Amino acid sequence: KDRVIFGNAVTAIADIAILAAIGPRHAAIVRSTSFHGGVAYDVEALDGRPVAIRGKVIDRQRLVDGDVVSLGRDFEFTFRLPSERSRAALLQLPSAHGVDGVHRIVLLPPTGRAGALLIGPSETCHVSTPGTQGECEIAREPESAGGDLIAQGPGGVAVDGDAARGKAPCLDGSVLAADDLRAAIRNAAPRG
Repeated sequence: KDRVIFGNAVTAIADIAILAAIGPRHAAIVRSTSFHGGVAYDVEALDGRPVAIRGKVIDRQRLVDGDVVSLGRDFEFTFRLPSERSRAALLQLPSAHGVDGVHRIVLLPPTGRAGALLIGPSETCHVSTPGTQGECEIAREPESAGGDLIAQGPGGVAVDGDAARGKAPCLDGSVLAADDLRAAIRNAAPRG
């Protein structure tokens, strides 16, 4: 999805429903792709609602790693691009505003390793797992190759108890194992 809408949880019409005093369709994160610029993300105010980046009110602005985005007076999140290996964006949410217990949302570009979710011990991973040795990445294959989520890692990845292999398909609910790393995929959005 190239456009993700933030809104309040009461109306339940937003993609990311927040328990905060914000509009039903308050703001959108818009992903764009260009041949020369690659993947980029903008934040856009919707329906005249107040949106600010680092305290400056905006209508629409390109996001950069570390931007703190405020929606109204009560809710803010941090936009991250933690790795140069991937253009998947990470949204870090405050725990106080209840997004179904979610504190991090990863926006995967449509396909390919350049948009992979990185899991491992490094701080440059979307999901950092200090104290583990294993690492893996999850990316969506192009539609021409089936459009499935694929997990892979340097030491191989085992999915749902199968033997580890270099590349393995995974589904919502799959449990991944890469060396001493264990991760479960939950609420993976469908293709499109």
